[in-house]
Amino acid sequence: MFVFAGLAVRGIMNDWCPKQDALLITVVSAGITWAMIAWTSQTSASAAAAGIAVGVGCFAHYIGDAITEQGCPILWPVPIMGKTWYPVAPPKIMRMKTGGVVEMAIVGPVVTILSVWLGLAALQATGALPFLDWLDLLPI
Repeated sequence: MFVFAGLAVRGIMNDWCPKQDALLITVVSAGITWAMIAWTSQTSASAAAAGIAVGVGCFAHYIGDAITEQGCPILWPVPIMGKTWYPVAPPKIMRMKTGGVVEMAIVGPVVTILSVWLGLAALQATGALPFLDWLDLLPI
């Protein structure tokens, strides 16, 4: 959790300040890790559930990177045809351009809303967020 939190904080900070402070990243990552440990120990959520969520997030991130024009070196560092940086991607016709108007105005907001909604619904279904019981996120 600490490593993944550190990578996330580093990635977010990269957009805001190019000169990254390793101490700040470490402190924020430790705080996130502590908060997750405290949360999983006080609710019905388990560390395994947090691990599964991280794994699903990583897989979704790989797929999202793979459908871009550049592809994604998912199998790195496994050598494929003598190269270790071989992008795995669908055919060019199925790839999308990143940073365009469609992505920023439509795809980004829709994916963000769906991610938050599904994440909260999953946490509510497991009983990890008891204060959201009044809100029926998945009417099934």
